[in-house]
This record gives sequence, structure tokens and C-alpha cells, in this order.
Amino acid sequence: MKYPDIIEYTTFLFSVLDEFLLTQESVSKRGSPETYPDASLIVFSAVMTLKGITAMRAQQDYLFHHPLWLKRCRLPRCPSHVPLGRRYKALTPTLEAFTEYVAAWHLTHGGCFRQEVVYVDKSLFKAAGPVWHQKDRLNNEIPKGLRGVDTTATWSKSGYHGWVYGYGLHLTATHSGFPLMFHVEPANANERQVLDTKKEKLIDRGTRCVVGDNGYVDKKRATTLRL
Repeated sequence: MKYPDIIEYTTFLFSVLDEFLLTQESVSKRGSPETYPDASLIVFSAVMTLKGITAMRAQQDYLFHHPLWLKRCRLPRCPSHVPLGRRYKALTPTLEAFTEYVAAWHLTHGGCFRQEVVYVDKSLFKAAGPVWHQKDRLNNEIPKGLRGVDTTATWSKSGYHGWVYGYGLHLTATHSGFPLMFHVEPANANERQVLDTKKEKLIDRGTRCVVGDNGYVDKKRATTLRL
């Protein structure tokens, strides 16, 4: 049995992305047109994730030394690490919508990942750049010489990682691990409140049971979603 390779996965991802982007409302943006299309950056990010290359400088270096991937990802030229990181962050709402689109697309194309029971979890990830200590953050003071601080990140504590300055990934998936939706929020965002924003969509999709850890459980949610 022949398994698809990374080139075939890239081609397939572009085909679904092209369909998805046609469904999105066109929003006019001030200034010159973007050099790097959203679809190209999403596909390139997926390729880099599969290769385990996460640092922006390392991604830039990979493209420089592997120019064939410029053509494969429909990139006009090699982006610098600074705009690359900035565009990735700005693409978060698009990726959230695309994940939900793929989940619905999968079902309409004969997919077998049922959504009556779903699983939710929050994972913490460190922000890029230096840590902004809580004392300075509360005073809105950035110490002299501390450059590249992500001022939208916050502090939160994980039982696995300890204290983390960064963001929380709130993922909803099937039993098989197929992602249905996700949200990225500052690390201190409450997972129960994030779940509340998904509740109506989950019910509309036929979800009748949500499995999560104790951080999600209270009487009201347990009654509504059978936590």
C-alpha cells in the first residue's frame, strides 16, 4: 500500500485551503498588497511543523537552503523571520475558522470521525522572546534592555510545566484526535469561559458529551454538556 508523501499532502492542503478561502468574506486592507498569501504561509507552517522546525530564524534558513520549497508553497521569495512570526500570529483567526471548516468538510465527504462525544483540553506554550516578569507587567514597565517582549502574553500555571509566560491552546477534538476547533488565548484565560464560547456550535453539531479534566467542571456546564 502506497502512503502519500509530503508533496501530496501539500497539494491536498492547498486544494482544501483554496476552497475554504473562497468562502471567506473579502476584507479590504489598507496599504500595499501582502507579499505572502495566507494559504502559502499556512502550508509552509504545516511543512515546518512536520519537519520539527519551529524557530522563525530556522524556518527562514531552511527556505534559503531549500529554494524548491518556495515553489511548492507558492512563496514569491524567502520571507525574513520577523514578518514571518508577525504573519503567523495574525493568521490565528483564519486558522481557527479553517479548522472548523475542515471538520465540517470531512463529515460531508464521508468522514467517519463522529462528534457526539468530544474532548477538550488546554495546553500552555511559552511566548517567543524574553519573559516579562509579573511585577513589571502589572506596572506596565519593560526593563531597559529587554527587547522583543510579547506584551499580549500572560502568566499561568500548569501542573506539568509550572509557571509559563505565554498562551493557552484550547483544543476540541474527537476520540481519535481529529481537531474540531481550537482557540488561542493569553495563558491566564479561563478554560471554562472558553468552552462556553464553543457550547452552541458543539450542540448544533450534535455533540452530547464533552470530556475534560476538573478545570472544566461545574454544575451548570455538567448539566448542559454532560461533562
